[in-house]
Amino acid sequence: MDSKNIIDRQLKNYDFGSLISFSDSSGGYTNINYKVTTDKGTFFLRNYVHKDPQGIDYELRLMHHLQQHFYPTAYPISQKDGTYLSQTEQGCFVLFEYIEGREPSLSTDNISKIAKLIARLHLLPQQADLVRPNGLGLAPCLSLIDKFDKAPYQFPSLFEAFHNNTQYLQNYLSPDLPQGLIHGDAFPDNTILNAANQLFLIDFEETASDALLIDIAMTINGFCFIDNQYQAHLADHFVKEYNAIRPLVPLEKELLPYYIVWTAHIMLAWHLEFDVIYQCKERQYNRAMELMQRIERGLARLEV
Repeated sequence: MDSKNIIDRQLKNYDFGSLISFSDSSGGYTNINYKVTTDKGTFFLRNYVHKDPQGIDYELRLMHHLQQHFYPTAYPISQKDGTYLSQTEQGCFVLFEYIEGREPSLSTDNISKIAKLIARLHLLPQQADLVRPNGLGLAPCLSLIDKFDKAPYQFPSLFEAFHNNTQYLQNYLSPDLPQGLIHGDAFPDNTILNAANQLFLIDFEETASDALLIDIAMTINGFCFIDNQYQAHLADHFVKEYNAIRPLVPLEKELLPYYIVWTAHIMLAWHLEFDVIYQCKERQYNRAMELMQRIERGLARLEV
């Protein structure tokens, strides 16, 4: 079934009129996303590729929690029957609000905005039914290492470096860090800057309960590297702006340099696990190599 027919079928679940136009706005490494315009407005339709209905249900409950606290994001829209999730042979679909805007540039002004958004997220009250483990961490890295020998695509030097770096970096992972709700993927392409210069954080698929420092370090990976080069002035500015809303504890300050490298490492693990060692698509492989270079440079900074 072609994209137009898929979208037409999904729109029948809503009172949003007829389809006028659509475009594929898939920019990340997961999901198929469409910007959909009808005679009643513009919306964002997501076709989940790597997530089961239980995971999507978690995301929907999270979005309700965020909405109760007026968090700036794009919220899901209910179907005519009051539900949000549509399950079809083509996969699972959810329709979201469409926020007109652009991906933010890596300016100090926008760094301030994302730092405040992440700090605000970390200060939200915890909700018991939203506590779930982070799918990216030490255990998945160790499990991935066990798969290297039988992987269809072999990269001996990369596998060796990944193993050695896992062994080294795990020494700096602490269970004593403040815990809470983390976004887990706050990169520029998961944010929208609208015409009023307000920043929205979207795509809460990777949200989990973990050390808040992981989110801080991951966001620095997203907003404080230009051409894969670490920008210390942007990272310092991020920490300053974040700290003004939620002060870092001494252990977080001490371990942040290690967690910046660690979060690049677990991103690499994701790309290896879900593509490179099994399919080795060019885009994913290139991203893995970029992350490996980032990790090597980060480890070198730690030795200085």
